Amino acid sequence: MTYLERLLQINIAAMAALGTLLLGMGERNATLPLMMLFVAVTSVWLTDVTGWFRLNRTVANLAAVVAMLIALRDLFPLSAGIPILAIANLLIYLQIVLLFQKKNTRAYWWLAVLSLLQVVVAAAFNQGVFFGIMLVVYLLVALSALCLFFLLREAQRFGAAVATSTLGAPAPEARWPLGAQSPIFSGGSAGERRAGVGGELFVRLLLVAGGTLLLTAIVFFVIPRLGRTAFRGSMMVPQHVVGYSGEVELGELGEIIESSDELMRINFFDATTGRAYEVHGDLYLHGTVLTEYDQGKWSFHRLRPHYGRFRGFRERREGFLNRLRPWSNKGLVRQRITIEPLEQAEVFYVRPVFTREEQLELELDPWHERLFRPGDRMRSRFACELLTTAFEEGIQVPWVPCHDSNIPSESMLEALRQLPRDEEGNVTVPKLVALAKEWIKESGLPEEDIVGRARYLESKLRDSGRFTYSLEGQSRNLDLDPIEDFITEHPVGHCEYFATALALMLRSQGIPARLVVGYRCDEWNELGHFYQVRQLHAHTWVEAFLSAREVPKEVYQGRWQWHGAVGGWLRLEPTSPQTEAPTSESRFLLGPVADFADWLEHLWDNYVMEMDRSRQKSAIYEPLSIWAQEMARQMRDPGWWQGLGKGLIRMFDFRQGNVDRWFSWRGGLTAMGIALLMVFSYRACRWVGRRVRAILDARAASRRRRHLSDIEFYRRFRLLLARDGHVRSPSQTHREFALATGQRLAQVHGSPQLASQLGLIVDAFYQVRFGHQPLDNPQTETVEQALGQLEALVGDDAKDTKKRNSP
Repeated sequence: MTYLERLLQINIAAMAALGTLLLGMGERNATLPLMMLFVAVTSVWLTDVTGWFRLNRTVANLAAVVAMLIALRDLFPLSAGIPILAIANLLIYLQIVLLFQKKNTRAYWWLAVLSLLQVVVAAAFNQGVFFGIMLVVYLLVALSALCLFFLLREAQRFGAAVATSTLGAPAPEARWPLGAQSPIFSGGSAGERRAGVGGELFVRLLLVAGGTLLLTAIVFFVIPRLGRTAFRGSMMVPQHVVGYSGEVELGELGEIIESSDELMRINFFDATTGRAYEVHGDLYLHGTVLTEYDQGKWSFHRLRPHYGRFRGFRERREGFLNRLRPWSNKGLVRQRITIEPLEQAEVFYVRPVFTREEQLELELDPWHERLFRPGDRMRSRFACELLTTAFEEGIQVPWVPCHDSNIPSESMLEALRQLPRDEEGNVTVPKLVALAKEWIKESGLPEEDIVGRARYLESKLRDSGRFTYSLEGQSRNLDLDPIEDFITEHPVGHCEYFATALALMLRSQGIPARLVVGYRCDEWNELGHFYQVRQLHAHTWVEAFLSAREVPKEVYQGRWQWHGAVGGWLRLEPTSPQTEAPTSESRFLLGPVADFADWLEHLWDNYVMEMDRSRQKSAIYEPLSIWAQEMARQMRDPGWWQGLGKGLIRMFDFRQGNVDRWFSWRGGLTAMGIALLMVFSYRACRWVGRRVRAILDARAASRRRRHLSDIEFYRRFRLLLARDGHVRSPSQTHREFALATGQRLAQVHGSPQLASQLGLIVDAFYQVRFGHQPLDNPQTETVEQALGQLEALVGDDAKDTKKRNSP
């Protein structure tokens, strides 16, 4: 009994620690889990094992009241998420109080219930894959604790009853004679080695847990979704985005803090086939555009440009996508974007972008070319799917076409050629302009070669070695414009300085240019086939606008997405890739392990947390339907069977010149598939046969039991005893009833052998009823003699009783 209770105490303490750990994962707080771990370990030793420290009922009640007051204090002021946090902390405080009390069945039950409530609260804060893995661990511990709890409760209950009955006091509830013995578990026969509470019990618990998880997974994926949206936790804490902003001020941040926190993931699929689309190289994700520069600060031009019918996604889709419809099946790529909870509402995407009908909930700022998710979706993981034409052979091209529905107005293009000036109208970056002219003269490129000049300025900033990339803040000459200081005195800075210098140099040559703020990512997860975007991937680059006559002819030729384009944006990267911010590869010492963890998180997010009606249809129902239709088509196709037969024949063809065919992979796999199908069919038929036979045997046994329940000699035995007032109680077995009745009759009539004769009758009944064995002739004669003596004895008693009662 002590061993059983000790196991339960350890399990309950582990449940409390795991529940607090799950809650701490959601709150991103390690203090409470560490505190509960310390309390769980010390309470098992100090309170349960040694008994050195135990709270009495009065002190425990006072501690519970104090915990309630602390929780009520946390409820004010009321705000979203605070009440549930206060309740979660209250559950922790109550568990601590209970852990330091002397345990009984009620205390164990309350500790288990509080821990379960704690896990329910934790699920509102965290739905990551590691949270799911810890839930599986919690399931195992909880099942073990529940099993041990019921074993201990029953052992205490019936063990006490048997002990009370042994002392001579009445114990009507003592119906479990083994209650006072140590619990023993064995999966074999009585002759095999017995296993105590431990090995085999926990193996069976593992099997129960595995079966539960398997059944849960089947139900989760197969049962149709009734709602249109999946469960997405509303209590997630949005991340603060570092390195990205709607405005850029040079030198404002000083040293940029590099954070490896994940912001989003992006997958690519062929829009026609739905298969994964393989992308290579760096990925540029658009956030916002900045057009006006003044004294080290970039912002958007105050004058709103005219973008024609570009007023929203619906109009853009009707305008631009209708133009692409004849060619849209050729190169459209679907980008699936999954964004973590962020303080910013932006959706970062690959340009150019077009919407799908189900994504019209996205909001578009056409002037900044920014996409926003709904405000109520910022605190939860958000997923959307968009279309793009940015890829050719898996590489993101640097050109973005413009059509008449989204071409910049003349006023905007004029603003994109403006240089910063002071109040007197003088350019504030004269040395930058002079350096740009010097480089252009050095290139020898003609004025009409806009792309060549832009590329030359880009390469000089990026590859000349004159400028150095650094995330550390630099001392600047306050009398100069920050970018002028970067060009002349302190040529050290991060990507915003390089991009600003190139944009202004392009403007000095009459080329419209602007800054683009977003993310440049090169972290490709090979297992999950997705790009993983982190905080440290924040980046700034330059886009230059070229009219239709300035765009090179080779860009138009053979590129269907440029059909009808009247110009385009050219992406320029002035920041040296050799001196760029360290990539994510430098973060990982265990790259494959990290990739596997990211891939696992990706599967969890897309096929568990985001499993809504549409995802279930596309990921489960449609593939199963296509597979079933294909199998049915092949089964109906005689050619498929002929090819299968020929393949099998060729596989075993040992004639000269055909020996190598015996090693055919196709034939081997086909034979293996047929063998597995035959084994599966055999096992399925065998299982069905066993089930049918079990059902038939159960029915036959039921009929046999109904027949045997009315055994003639035992029916006479029961009637004779009932005539004398002896009836078996529900708590007695047939043998116990016969022995007790025989002893009473023997004392009354002075016949000691009567008890043994009644025992012979019950033994015969057991043989026929439960052993399914008929009585032989000597046994039948013995039973008849015993019944005759009992009938004579009980009959005489009945006659005497009748005479005494007659008037």
